[in-house]
Amino acid sequence: MTSNNITENKSNLTFEEIIAELEKITMQLEQGTMPLNQAVETYTSGIELKNIAEQQLKNAYIKLQSVQESREISQFRERFANLLGSFQEEVIKSLDKKSTIDNAKEMTSKFLENLIGLYELYIKSIN
Repeated sequence: MTSNNITENKSNLTFEEIIAELEKITMQLEQGTMPLNQAVETYTSGIELKNIAEQQLKNAYIKLQSVQESREISQFRERFANLLGSFQEEVIKSLDKKSTIDNAKEMTSKFLENLIGLYELYIKSIN
């Protein structure tokens, strides 16, 4: 790929192509045989490529972070649904057994403790 093609198509390059081009630019500049104007243009092109590569890395990081957060949210929802389902089953059983208010309070307290524990785990996992 020539320098003119690189200049025209920088935003269409893959990360790997940008790295390869930056390596070429580095070697050309290290040789020290370019006229000053061409060296400045080449250096400027390299900076532009570096900026594009950095943006691609940032975008990849954001995408990976989003996937990770989505997975963690799904796990939290699943655990919450299981916890809520268990609580509902206990409430129904207690109604059938005609449990006391104290039993109901204890069940609710246990549910809330488990819910808080689940929430704390979720918060730790996203930080």
